[in-house]
Amino acid sequence: MTWLWVILIVAAIGGIIGYLSSGKKEDAVSGAVGAGIGCGYIILQI
Repeated sequence: MTWLWVILIVAAIGGIIGYLSSGKKEDAVSGAVGAGIGCGYIILQI
């Protein structure tokens, strides 16, 4: 359950960074999805 929280927090941070860097909601969503998938992939590798 702890790993789920880590993925969600990283996805939220990625969404915030995506929104701040472009100002569009589409980029915020893609940033959140990318960060969540990347974090999940690294956790699966561990």
